[in-house]
Amino acid sequence: MSTATSLVNGSANTVSWYTGNSGSAPRGSSTARIDPAITVQYGAQANELAIRAQLEGVAVFAAVSTSPTGANSGAQTSALSQRTATNLTPQAGQQTIPDIQTEFGVARP
Repeated sequence: MSTATSLVNGSANTVSWYTGNSGSAPRGSSTARIDPAITVQYGAQANELAIRAQLEGVAVFAAVSTSPTGANSGAQTSALSQRTATNLTPQAGQQTIPDIQTEFGVARP
C-alpha cells in the first residue's frame, strides 16, 4: 500500500483556475461590431476589483457555520453579518459594480 509522503508539482494533474487577463483594459478584451464602422468594447474580467471583492465577501459568509444551539451562535452570526456588510460596502476610490455597469452603459468606439 502506498501513501503520500511528500509534496509534488501538481501542474500536470491539477485544475487551473481562471486568474483573469494581465491587461489593464478589461473592456477591450471583447469587442462587438454593431455596424460597418462602429465597434463596442464590452469585456469584463472576474478578477476586476469590484467583482473579486463581492465574491470574496460572499464566500466568507457562506463558509462559516454555527451551531443552532450554541450559546454564542446568535452573536457570532450577527458579528459576521456586520463584517460582511462592511466588506461589501464600496470604499471611496475603489471600483464598484455600478462603475462596471456604467462603463458598459456608455460603451462606444
